[in-house]
Amino acid sequence: MPMPADFLASFRESMPLSYRQQQNPDDIREHALIAWRRGDEPVHAEIWSTRLNAVVVCVVADDRPGLPSLIRATVAAHGFDVVAAQNYCRYNERQRPEAIHLLWLSPSLEGQRGPANEQDVTSIAQSVSALLRGQTDLGSVIERASSIPSSPGASIDVSTTEDVESDGAILLTVDAANREELLEKIASVLSTKQVKVLSSDRTVSGSRAQCRFHIVESDGSALSQDRVRAIAATVQRALE
Repeated sequence: MPMPADFLASFRESMPLSYRQQQNPDDIREHALIAWRRGDEPVHAEIWSTRLNAVVVCVVADDRPGLPSLIRATVAAHGFDVVAAQNYCRYNERQRPEAIHLLWLSPSLEGQRGPANEQDVTSIAQSVSALLRGQTDLGSVIERASSIPSSPGASIDVSTTEDVESDGAILLTVDAANREELLEKIASVLSTKQVKVLSSDRTVSGSRAQCRFHIVESDGSALSQDRVRAIAATVQRALE
């Protein structure tokens, strides 16, 4: 069944401004097709592009706390490293939060694999789907992944949006192992960087937590993108 024209339009409009600025019309159409082919699957993944040193995979799933780290652990368990990633979230046609992850995958240095192929990507998607459905244990996937050395901080994801909210705030999101002092530690780092937190929240799912901070400069003005990147890097280092 072909993708309806109105699905492409709604997909594009539902994606963040930063996505629409970074992706060209052909890329957006290809991502929309992958999201369309997801159907009712909990997780759907396809190879989007092949680059010189990596295969770019598009993963579409219902958004939830811990999803980025869960995907990374599963990818590592299959013998690949995530060398770069772009994560987006939109409200899909069912008004449910849907994550669109673009992952640059390369074989792990310690592995004996070639580049990721469609069978690998299907297997990764099936593993993530089984985890989300509770059909397998996340611990077993992480245990397998831990035997494959990965880049520092792989279990901690710090991301920001380029879209400025109506109050001038930028959204900083931290996805990490849940611990009692996590929210306070991040807030302390932001205070040291002379950042004002307009609001914050934490959502916990199993052993993972997602903390969100709406931040501006100490005087209430909007943060520059250079400042945002520096702040995100400082938070990442503080949590590693």
